[in-house]
Amino acid sequence: MEKTSSQQRREKKQRKKEREHIARKKQKRTNVVAWIVAVTLVAVVAIVTTVIIINSVSKKISKENSEINQIAVKSKYYELTLGDMQYLYYDNYNDFMNDNSENININEEVSLKDQYYDETAGITWYNYFLQQAKDNAESFILLASAAKDEGYTLSEKEKDDIDGIIEAFEEYGAEEGYTLQGYIEYAYGEGITEANIRKCQEIKKLATRYYTDKVDAATLAYTDDDYTSFLEENFDAYASQTCFIDYTYFSFEATFDENATEEEIKTSREQAYGLAEELQASESAEEFDGIILKYIETAKLAETTGVTSEEYLQDVYKRTMGYNEDDDFAKWAFSDERQTGDSTIIEIEENVFVVYYLNKSLYFNEDSTKNFRQILMETENYASEDATRSTALNIIKEWENGEATEESFSALVKEYSTDISSVENGGLYMYVREGELDIDNFDEWLFDDSRKPGSIGLIKSDAGYHIVYFCGDGVPTWQAILVQPMQEDVYENLKEPLKGIYNVTFNNELLNKIVG
Repeated sequence: MEKTSSQQRREKKQRKKEREHIARKKQKRTNVVAWIVAVTLVAVVAIVTTVIIINSVSKKISKENSEINQIAVKSKYYELTLGDMQYLYYDNYNDFMNDNSENININEEVSLKDQYYDETAGITWYNYFLQQAKDNAESFILLASAAKDEGYTLSEKEKDDIDGIIEAFEEYGAEEGYTLQGYIEYAYGEGITEANIRKCQEIKKLATRYYTDKVDAATLAYTDDDYTSFLEENFDAYASQTCFIDYTYFSFEATFDENATEEEIKTSREQAYGLAEELQASESAEEFDGIILKYIETAKLAETTGVTSEEYLQDVYKRTMGYNEDDDFAKWAFSDERQTGDSTIIEIEENVFVVYYLNKSLYFNEDSTKNFRQILMETENYASEDATRSTALNIIKEWENGEATEESFSALVKEYSTDISSVENGGLYMYVREGELDIDNFDEWLFDDSRKPGSIGLIKSDAGYHIVYFCGDGVPTWQAILVQPMQEDVYENLKEPLKGIYNVTFNNELLNKIVG
C-alpha cells in the first residue's frame, strides 16, 4: 500500500535520527587509522563495520514483482540480483552520507533523481551512486573471483563479522518494533532480505582480504629505486609532501611618492635592485645572514618583539618549503641543477625584489615511520574501565608466559582484538608517521627513541586500551607518503587483467529500476 507523504516524512526523520544515533556510537569506537596497506581499498572495497540507516526511499520495488530477484550482474562465478545491487547502492549511499552529510547539499526529502551531482553534465546524485554501485560490484566480483580461484574461503572471523551486521539490524529493529526482515526492508526497500546482505558481504570480505594480501606483498617488495622512480614520474603531484628545501630570504622594495615621475620610479627601482644584488653577491650563508642582521639592527626590527636580532632572523627570514609547481621560486629552487649556496632575485610583485639563498637543496623527510601490532580492548565491551584494563593486563601476562614472540602476539590479536580493520592481519599497522595517529599517548610511546623491537606496552585511549607490540622501524616518511598512490597503481594492474578472465556484465535496463 502506497504510503502518504506525511508517513514518508516521518520515516525520513526517523532514519536521520538513527543515523545520528549510530554515528555517535561509531565515534566511540575510536580505532587507529587503517593499516597503510589497506588504505586504498577504502574507496574501492570498503569494509562494513556498522549498520547505518539513513536512506530516503519513498517508493518500493514490490515483493510481488519478480524483478527484485532477476539477475542484474553476471560473471564467471557470481551473479547479483537487482535486490543485491539495491543493497550495494544504499550501503554505499549510507556510508557516503554518514561521512559527508554536513558538507554535501543532498536533501533527503527529495528523490536523488531530482538532485544534481553535476548539473552541467546532467549527472544526478542517483546516477552518481548507481555508477558507484556498479564500480564497486565489479571490483568486489573480480577480486573475490580471483580469490576463489586461489583457494580463498571465508575465515571464521569474517563469518562472525557478517553475523554481527545482521545482529545489529536485529538490535536496532527490535528497538523500533520491527522484525529483522521488516527492518531490512525499512532500510533498503521491499523485497531486500538477509540473504542479499550476506551474499554481498561474503563477496566483499573475500575481495578485501585478497586485495590486502596482494597489495601487502607488492608494498613490502618496493625498493628505494621504486619509490624514487614513482616520485620522478609524479613529481608535481607528490613533491610538496615529500621534497623540501631550506632557504633564507630578504626583500627590498622600491619606494616613491604616488606623484613620482617615471625617472624617479626608475631610480628607486634601480636602488632597490642594487641592494638586492649586493646581498645576492654574498659568498657564504654566514655573509648573507650578516648583511640581513645589519638591516634588522639598523631598522630596530627586533626591539619590540622580545627576541634578539639573531632570533628574529631565524624566526622571520628562514624557511623550509615543499615544492609548489605554481611558485616561481619553487621552480627555481627544485630544479635539477640547483645546489646548496645558490641564490637568486625574484620580483614577486611590482617593485618588490626578494633575494633567496638556498641553505639546503632538495632533500627528503627521512624521519623513520614505525610498524606495530595492536590488540584493541574497547571499554564498551566490558563492565568498566578497570575491568577492561585488568583483562588487558591478563592478556599481556598470557603472552609473556607463552612464547612471547611477534607470532604469538598476532595469534592473540585474532582472539581478543575488536579492531576490525586489522584483526585479519594480526593487528599489523605499517609505515605509521609521527602525528598520524589521533590517539592520546600513542606517539609518545611509539616514537620513543628507546623503543626496541619486541617491546610491549599498554596505552589508554578514549576507546579503551591498546596492547601494542613494537615491530620496528618502517620506511622513511617520504616513502610512506607515496605508498597509497603506488598501491593504487598496484590495484589497477591487479584488476585490469581480471576483467578479461571473469567478464562482469551489467543489465543496465534492470539496474535503472533501483529505487532512488
